[in-house]
Amino acid sequence: MILDTSSHNIAVRKFFEKNALNYAREINIWITRRRADFIKSVAWGRVLDVGVGPGQLAQEYGLCPIVACDASAQMIKLAKERLNHGRFVVCDAEDLPFSSECFDTVVASELIYYLGMPERFFSESSRVLRDEGQLVLIFGRSNVLCKLISKVATLLHLRPKDDFALHSLDIKSVMDMGRSKGFSVVGFFSNWNSQWKNLNIGLRFLPLFLLCGLVFRLNGKDSS
Repeated sequence: MILDTSSHNIAVRKFFEKNALNYAREINIWITRRRADFIKSVAWGRVLDVGVGPGQLAQEYGLCPIVACDASAQMIKLAKERLNHGRFVVCDAEDLPFSSECFDTVVASELIYYLGMPERFFSESSRVLRDEGQLVLIFGRSNVLCKLISKVATLLHLRPKDDFALHSLDIKSVMDMGRSKGFSVVGFFSNWNSQWKNLNIGLRFLPLFLLCGLVFRLNGKDSS
C-alpha cells in the first residue's frame, strides 16, 4: 500500500473513508452510462482505473482485464463487492505502485479535482502506459450550473458535502499539462455528445457542458 503523506491527500483520503457508502449510491445512472459508453468506445487492452471509487462506472463499462485502485480502502472494499473480476489496490494516484509500461489504457473519471499535484498523476500515467497507450480523463465542469446542481444534491442528501469536487483546472491547462508529459489530445467527450470528432468544435461549446472528457494518447517514449 503506497499512500501520499501530503496534507491535501490525507484530507481527501479521510473524506472518502468517511463518505464511501454515500458515494456507493447511484445518483444519475444516465450520466454514468454516458461515461461508460465513451470509455468503451476508446479504451483497449489492459486497463487501469485510477480512483475507481465504489465501482459503479467500472461495472458499467465492464472491460477486462482491469486493475482498479483508489486511495480509500473503504472504496476499494465496495468496488471488490460490486465487481466480479480484476485486481484491486489501495494507493495514491500520484505514486502508482505498478511497473513501467504495463497498461494500454488509464481511466480516471472525476479524479482530477482531488489531486494535490495533478502533474504528478500525468507523469505516473505516462510511466505505466505502453507506447500509444491512452489516458481517458473525465471531469465535471467547474461552472455555475454544475456547482448549483451539486449544492442542490447536497441539500437533498443525495450526496455528501464535498469541498474538493468541481475545482478543476480549466480545460486548456489540463490539455497543456498532458502535452508537457508526452501526450497528444486525440478525443473529446461531453454529456450531450458521446464523442466530438472535431476537438475544436467541441471546445467552442464547452460552456454548455456539465461533464466533459479528454482522451490523451501517449507519444513514443523516445519522443516525449
